[in-house]
Amino acid sequence: MIKDLWKKLLGKLQSVHDEEEEFREEDLEDRELIIDQEDKKQRIAIRGKFPKFYWAVIANVLLFAVLAALYVVCGSHIYSPKTAVEEYYAAYAEGDWNKIFDACAFPTSEFLSRQSFVNAHSYHGISGEAEEEIIGFTVNLAQKDEISRIYQVDYRIKGNSEKLSTQVEAVRGKQAGIFFHEWEIVPDGMYMKNAEIQIPAQAKLTLDGIELSSDYYVSTDSNVDIYRLPYLFCGYHTILLEQEGKESYREIYMAEAGKPLQILPELRLSETTGKEITGFVLDAVDAVYQAAISHEEFDTISQYFPSDAIGRNRAEEAYGEFTENFAGNWSRGVTKLAIRQMDINVSGGGSSGFEVTVDMTFSAEEAYRAWQFYSSTETYSGTSSLELRVYTNEADLKLNEGIFGFFENMELDEEDA
Repeated sequence: MIKDLWKKLLGKLQSVHDEEEEFREEDLEDRELIIDQEDKKQRIAIRGKFPKFYWAVIANVLLFAVLAALYVVCGSHIYSPKTAVEEYYAAYAEGDWNKIFDACAFPTSEFLSRQSFVNAHSYHGISGEAEEEIIGFTVNLAQKDEISRIYQVDYRIKGNSEKLSTQVEAVRGKQAGIFFHEWEIVPDGMYMKNAEIQIPAQAKLTLDGIELSSDYYVSTDSNVDIYRLPYLFCGYHTILLEQEGKESYREIYMAEAGKPLQILPELRLSETTGKEITGFVLDAVDAVYQAAISHEEFDTISQYFPSDAIGRNRAEEAYGEFTENFAGNWSRGVTKLAIRQMDINVSGGGSSGFEVTVDMTFSAEEAYRAWQFYSSTETYSGTSSLELRVYTNEADLKLNEGIFGFFENMELDEEDA
């Protein structure tokens, strides 16, 4: 309201000045006309009088002086640092975070937007803590220098008779008019610099609607990606985590000064990805073991393994060793294998692949040979477990050589032992 009055005052000053100029021009025109029409005696008479023009000038000068005085008085109040602190703390007491944002001097950053600031404080009380209601405050100067002022604010909280105190610093801002400057509040403790954020490795983070780019990535440690932001408001933030093959995760997290913001939930596998990986593993286990029993070439099952030279060579070598041990041509080998039950558990994800645990219940027929002829067969049953890794960084799903660990954890039933 005071600032509106201030604008009206400036407008009145300008109006008075314009009227004075107009009146001066009209008076001069009238005098020239009289001089042209009257004789010398009449002109001398005119000079002897006190023209109304001068009365108008005196009146306008006095009015201008009054308005100028009001300009200085009002400006001294409107643009004083104490007024800035009082308006800031009144907004703080009312919880008007938009006004508080306008009153403060924040660095320029995409993470220090008005919306992020309002949201960071609007969620206050989400943890169940009640907000403190300020019922009165006074502002007194505590310290000053050429460009800053520090004020002590004494206040009381509803339900508490004790007087509490805090300090608020105001700094000189841009110039306002001829004699004054605006004053801005230093937002002490409202934001932090070099804020560290930790998320699951290979996940994508969207913070308050801003997707974190690789520019803020620092390192990866123990399957945790570490990012560092130049600035971040203290308070609550809306989080969206996304990872390939996982369900999106949305939550509200609180950032505290001096502490890394740890966003490390256990991301759940999406139903679609889980079914896809489970079906792939079921097909691969059956195809690989049957190919080994039939002594087929690696090319018949190569589609289940990485296509790069290193990955293919490792898988082909492992397949050859497994075939020799599983269904060897000489003394013994499995000739039939039936998997009666297979339980598959999928976890992990990202570029490091999905971790897949396979628990199998099976029955098998094994032949014992003498001089390349079958001499006897034996049938047995048992369980075995596999630790696989499935990759999705190629066009199709791919396996590692963990599928060839059938014998490593095999246990026979008691009657077959």
